[in-house]
Amino acid sequence: MANKKHFFSLLKLPALRCRESSRKGIGQVFCDSLTNPRSKLRGMRSLSLFTGILIFFCCFLPAERSLAGIRLAIAPFQVEQSQEKEVVRCRSCGNLFSGGSIEGDPANGLTRLLWEKFQNKGQEFELISPGQVEGAFNVFLAKGIEKNPLDLMTALGKQLEAEYILWGVVFQYQERKGSSIAVQRPASVAVDLHLLRVKEGRLIWRAQWAQTQQSLTENLLDVGSFFKRKMRWVTVEELSSQGIEKMLKEFPSTETLK
Repeated sequence: MANKKHFFSLLKLPALRCRESSRKGIGQVFCDSLTNPRSKLRGMRSLSLFTGILIFFCCFLPAERSLAGIRLAIAPFQVEQSQEKEVVRCRSCGNLFSGGSIEGDPANGLTRLLWEKFQNKGQEFELISPGQVEGAFNVFLAKGIEKNPLDLMTALGKQLEAEYILWGVVFQYQERKGSSIAVQRPASVAVDLHLLRVKEGRLIWRAQWAQTQQSLTENLLDVGSFFKRKMRWVTVEELSSQGIEKMLKEFPSTETLK
């Protein structure tokens, strides 16, 4: 009979220990497991597991975040005024353009288009807010250092703590005269883009694009663009958006920039 009582008391022992553990905090149970010789091995295994998890979260996760989120500032577009059909050299990179009239103030609209294109890239870039960039940009303009665009953008990038700074220059911006069905004069745009690595103050990428929309009969080789524009005459903003999108297809990858 005594043996039976001893047997049933052993069956109840694990349940009693479980209830006791549930009343204790996790930390207390963990410490008990280390001080109890019978569960020392289990405690060491738990400690190893806990240490491994801690190392993972402290080391590997920040490294994953560093693969993306390149800190990028998009500066306002610059406007280069010139005479009609005058050859113009870009002061930022030396690209040559056939100048033309610039109608209105296209800088804000082009900067917005460029910003929106990069917003669609998701987590690849950590974009500095346009308001912060514009505020710092106006301060530097007031200091009169805009004569050298590379010096201006390097100083602006350092002020914003950016890794890279991207900006564009517009040389021609002419709205269509007419409607989407028929025009007396088509839309015309000439722009270029520049990417500067702030730490070195060095230009690492540039692209240029200039186009005056033509009818299909004028340029049969551009049939793809003709159908992409739904066989209509586009506005200067639409033409600019297409140009920026085409240039950004050659933009350096985040792996290259790292």
